[in-house]
Amino acid sequence: MNPSFVNLRLFGYGILVWLIPFFLAIPLFQLIGTHRIVFKSVMGFLLVLTVVVFWNLYLKKIRTDFFKHSYYASVVWLALSIVPDLFAFLLGFKMDAVTYFTEIAISYLAIPTILIGSAWLLERKLAEK
Repeated sequence: MNPSFVNLRLFGYGILVWLIPFFLAIPLFQLIGTHRIVFKSVMGFLLVLTVVVFWNLYLKKIRTDFFKHSYYASVVWLALSIVPDLFAFLLGFKMDAVTYFTEIAISYLAIPTILIGSAWLLERKLAEK
């Protein structure tokens, strides 16, 4: 990875992208038994909200190369979300890998969708000027 695109701020925001929804899920976890779809919907919303907020904060200091930043951030933030989850869910909660990847990890695809999609819009707007 290019060191100019991977920095402490990117890592810090990536950790928060995982940490905030993970800890907000704890009080909501009781919904999983009776309102599983509500729980999943709320968690999806929290993930998207967290990604959008921290991506916006990250982009405040970026003026060019939005695509490159979005690709690097996508890889870093995906890794920072999935790796700790693997320890928590597979080792801690004893969830099987198929269940984890089909029910939880798949939602992390929102990260590159938001980051790369917004970079595409920004690059397009810059090209119009």
